[in-house]
Amino acid sequence: MFVLAVILTESSFRKGQTSRVGARGLMQVIPFVGEDVATRAGVEWKGKGTLFEPESNIKLGTLHLFEQILKFKDVKKAILAYNVGETKLRSLMRENKKLPSAYLNKVMDNYKMLKERYTV
Repeated sequence: MFVLAVILTESSFRKGQTSRVGARGLMQVIPFVGEDVATRAGVEWKGKGTLFEPESNIKLGTLHLFEQILKFKDVKKAILAYNVGETKLRSLMRENKKLPSAYLNKVMDNYKMLKERYTV
């Protein structure tokens, strides 16, 4: 349900999406992130188009999110890093700036909604 909440937040399950910053596919993976994660995810990187293949996109996006959870040891910070980028999040934290909350709240709201609607 958690991954579905991220996909719902990122692309509303529309697989051919490209964001204004160039993120692609269901999980809105940035091409340089997808290329970096591909080998570890067991995905053959065939260029940016790989991100429009739903199975590849989900493998890349979920591994990237999992790696953020391991790095930050905090799911909420990992979600923020997934959205704004690891470097940007670390910069905000270093400068003791308020962390953005809109994206995190949307993912969490979608997660709660999905759990309520589809959990047996």
